[in-house]
Amino acid sequence: MLNFNPEKHEYSLPTGEVLISVTQVIERSGLVDTSYFTEFHRLRGQAVHMACEYDDQGCLDESSVDPRIMPYVEAYRRFKAEAEFAWEGVEDRRWHRAFRYAGTIDRWGLMHLDGDLVPVVLDLKSGVPEACWGIQLAAYAHLLDQPECYRRAVLRLKKDGKYDLRELPPKEAAEDWSTFVSLMNVLRWKAKHGRAA
Repeated sequence: MLNFNPEKHEYSLPTGEVLISVTQVIERSGLVDTSYFTEFHRLRGQAVHMACEYDDQGCLDESSVDPRIMPYVEAYRRFKAEAEFAWEGVEDRRWHRAFRYAGTIDRWGLMHLDGDLVPVVLDLKSGVPEACWGIQLAAYAHLLDQPECYRRAVLRLKKDGKYDLRELPPKEAAEDWSTFVSLMNVLRWKAKHGRAA
């Protein structure tokens, strides 16, 4: 039911309705430090995500992977060897029927955090840490049933082949979701009144 145009990074429904994406809300609201987030970094992130997805599927052709991307894949493999998880969704595109936004959840399912097997929404990152990651993951969690049950974590893959797994504070989840909804409302108000977003 959800179409995706990768060139435009655009989600749409079969009716033709175009849905704003989670990343568009965050970027258009000015929450991303664009001095770090260049076109190169965007393309690198896409390549890392694609390679990790193929690796999960067992069909990654290493000879097709740019040598600059392979250390991030090795970091992801190290994580998979050391972590306990059972993903229900990988690069899972979804949309929210009430709030009319869409996004791609990198990974979601069960994962061990602090010794407990818990529902988790996990985002893969290859760049520098951003304060807005909590807002992004709150929006992703709300694309799933019972979003309040999901813990949020970021898996930062590094160019030295190592990784950093960080859980975002559960006590901030409701505030981060509220912030995301507020950002969407402001952007829609601007669009309705002809103000540039």
